[in-house]
Amino acid sequence: KMLLFRGKASKPIVLFLFSTFVSVALCQPYPKSYAGNHPLITLTDKTFEHQTQSATGQTTGKWVVYMDTDHSYNHFLTPTLKASLMKLDKEQQNQDEYTGEAFIAATINVDEEYLTRARFENSGLSFPCLVVFEQRKMRQFKVRHPKGDEHKAIGKGVKDVREWLEMTSEDEGAVYLNVPKPLSMAKANSARLRRMKRMFKERKLRVRRDWQHAMKAKGEAGMGAMVHEMEESFKKSPKLYGSILIGIALTMILTLIAMSSVLFGGRGGATKRKEE
Repeated sequence: KMLLFRGKASKPIVLFLFSTFVSVALCQPYPKSYAGNHPLITLTDKTFEHQTQSATGQTTGKWVVYMDTDHSYNHFLTPTLKASLMKLDKEQQNQDEYTGEAFIAATINVDEEYLTRARFENSGLSFPCLVVFEQRKMRQFKVRHPKGDEHKAIGKGVKDVREWLEMTSEDEGAVYLNVPKPLSMAKANSARLRRMKRMFKERKLRVRRDWQHAMKAKGEAGMGAMVHEMEESFKKSPKLYGSILIGIALTMILTLIAMSSVLFGGRGGATKRKEE
């Protein structure tokens, strides 16, 4: 192990470790200097419509919701738009610079809250996005892109979001969309089924990938390396492999019960026939 830190290769390794440590130590989702880590209301599938009333009256007021995702090609939107919303919400609560109509700021992860995603995914929104809900209508913040590069964005700072929030239906460029109704029971069950299929496919691919890595480790370094690779896979996905082990154990128990019932049932039948 000490060989890694000897010779000509030691300098780049040390530099890599140092840069990794500094980036992890200094990295924060939303720097305090920008938004003060101002908390937003976190919505879920169960609370979204109950709190926002986006399609059922809008009596709770104007809501501005950042619909977040875990992974997206539009990674340039995160965390800037969310941080801008946090900053503006802090301004209006402190009665500082924000002079527009009062709003309630919230966030929801539509990858985790999949019923909300299924409800809005065909309504004209593209995730992640910043959306305002008012008067049973919704309006999405549109990010401008430089010509020829859709993976860069301009005009997504606090000033731009403030101007967007202060727009009304009479302003040019304000495009309002109809808010989709909450999912019916049939559509909700369909969304659950799609999610289960997607999760099953993802877990199947993960297990296959981990098994291939373990076999490769065995071929290159022996059985010990294979066991180590499998241990690392279990540590990374304890729920997945725990459920697999439980499934294997239950299958073995049921198999033994079935075999014993056949075995002892057959013996009992033979004994009865002898007695007769």
